[in-house]
Amino acid sequence: MTKWIFMTALALCALAGMAEEDVMALLPKPPKPMAEMTAQEKAAYNKARAEAFSKLTEEQKRILVRQTKKRYEQRTGGYVRRTDVQKGRIVFANAQRDVPAAELAKPLAKLADFLKVAIDVVPAAAPASCRKDAPAFLKEHGANAVVYVVDSSDESALLVAPEDRWALVNVSVLRGGDLAARTQKELVRAFALLCGGAASQFPESLTGPVLGVEQLDAIKDYELPIDVLQRFTEYLEGMGVKPYVQASYRTACRQGWAPAPTNDVQRAIWERVRADKERGPVKPLKIPPPKK
Repeated sequence: MTKWIFMTALALCALAGMAEEDVMALLPKPPKPMAEMTAQEKAAYNKARAEAFSKLTEEQKRILVRQTKKRYEQRTGGYVRRTDVQKGRIVFANAQRDVPAAELAKPLAKLADFLKVAIDVVPAAAPASCRKDAPAFLKEHGANAVVYVVDSSDESALLVAPEDRWALVNVSVLRGGDLAARTQKELVRAFALLCGGAASQFPESLTGPVLGVEQLDAIKDYELPIDVLQRFTEYLEGMGVKPYVQASYRTACRQGWAPAPTNDVQRAIWERVRADKERGPVKPLKIPPPKK
């Protein structure tokens, strides 16, 4: 029985391996190196690849993502972060109880990951006056801007005061439907309007005209379009919020800020970069030699 189980496990592993190879084979290969392709050739190739990808099953897509990530890590050492250049943060002060903090954090985590900046949700008391209370809150929490999330019968659904570095989202006005979904969208709207996101060229954007909860509900999710996301970095830096740097381990070695290698792939990259005088790092490597 044990032998049968062992042989079955080996067969399943082999099938899994074949499935991964089959998925890669379903996508078209570039006719030539990307660096040698014209803009028209790249556009045609990307269109063909997107069409092929859209025909994959969800399981095939998961396999493809996993395999692509593995190959990238083997080639470049994976992603590493340089956090010593990161500065400032945006704080969401949660002063309501109807929407769980975990639900508030979901859209903000996606924004933080894309923009590579610090965005936090902290419990707080409702402000008596945003304009009067915000300066002390910002100082206490080391924040560059604050979005209050309150439950009040006296406030509008959304207030924004960029010059005073605060915004306010009021969940009381959002009741009567999916409160969590409405609040998530309103938090993203507050962030966008407070931190430099203007109207989008794409229709049905959260930064477009939203004149009531019905229009808010009509927008399918809390995602911002790419043209809005691209506007944040420069504006945030003007507020003192700077992103961390993320790059492949190979690039970090060449630039001189890579952390010490943590696996054989990174150790090999470290050695190659150190030995390659022509393509070596701009600055000397400031990490200890890998352990033998």
